[in-house]
Formats: sequence, C-alpha cells, structure tokens
Amino acid sequence: MIELKLIDLKKLKEEIKLLNDGGQLESKIKIVATSKENLVAAFKGAIEYLADNEKDFPESAADFYNACELGIPDGEAGEPDKKSDDKKPADAKVDAKADAKADAKADAKKPADKKPKTPPKASKKIASFEDIQERCKEPSNPTAYMDKLMLTGGKIETLIAKLKEHCSETKSTFSGFRTVSSVNRHIEYREEHGWVFEKDDDKVKLVGFKAKK
Repeated sequence: MIELKLIDLKKLKEEIKLLNDGGQLESKIKIVATSKENLVAAFKGAIEYLADNEKDFPESAADFYNACELGIPDGEAGEPDKKSDDKKPADAKVDAKADAKADAKADAKKPADKKPKTPPKASKKIASFEDIQERCKEPSNPTAYMDKLMLTGGKIETLIAKLKEHCSETKSTFSGFRTVSSVNRHIEYREEHGWVFEKDDDKVKLVGFKAKK
C-alpha cells in the first residue's frame, strides 16, 4: 500500500460511496467524521470481502484499489519531484546529459507495467470440502478467517470476538461481522453455494460441502 498522504481522499470517498450504493456490502462504510486512515482500511477490506464472496463491484473501485496497492496513485504517476525542483538555484542550467540521467533515474523508480487491468480476484471456486479446508489454512482476509473459525466451531459471539482480536493483531479491517445476524447472513450465503454447517441455537460449525446440481 502506498503512503497514506499520496492517496486522493476525494477519489477514495467517491469509490466508497459507489460501494455503499451498490448494496453488496453487509454494512455501509461510514464516510462522515472518519479519519483517512480508517477510510482506506475500510475500503481495502470491502474490496477484498466483495472479491472473496464473488460479488460485483465497480471497475473504478478495483482500479483504485490496485493503484493504492501497487503505488500508482491516480494523477500522480510520472509527476516531477517538486522537492528536487525547489532545491535548484533559480539560474541553474542543466545540460542534456544531466536531464537524461535524471529521466533514467525517475523511470527506474516507476513500477512500470505492474498495474493489473483486472480487479482483485476471488479465490478459486470451491468444489469440495478439501478445497474449503485448504483455503482456510492461510486466510487472506477477515471473511476467510471467519470461515476458518467456523471449521473449529463454537458460539457465534465467541467467533466474532476471536475475529475482532485477529483483525486487531494483524491491523486488518474488522469486516462486517459485528453481529450474530451478520454472521448468519454469511452462513446463508455460503449454504447457497453448497457449504454445509451444523447449527445449534447460537452455535455453528462448518462440516462439509455439497455441490449444487
């Protein structure tokens, strides 16, 4: 992720508004009275959640996510270094050789051809319970970590607390899993795609997979 100061706050808020209006998030991201750092974290977590759950989101949001991750902020790639310009004497003359050298140095710093044209991709399609277990070995985001917790099972409130602790330790966005009902909605979504759970009142355990015909 690029430095916080390089991220266009206005553009960030525009993309978050698009995500909120899309209706795919479990809960809308709060924009008003939220620090830039928290907005960036929430935006990053939302994109990863949507991608992991194979939900639609605007291409512009994906591009902005990739730009932030790869260090190419919109409108800033290729801009001259104002700091270095300020240090030059007003009457300084730079010959062609020095210019070429400076250009080569600037080009070397550019992450050329690294920006992907596609948005973050969801994990490979699940076809068996073994696929689920494999994905949960190294969860890439809070949603996948919640799935990992449900493999062990337990009270949903306890799983939420463990996820919150994990997100705090890894400095990840706390996703949308703040209530029992939000976790239940996630379980329902997984069940629609063949995931099998054992449920007993406020307890849940992920136990299998049954491919849809």
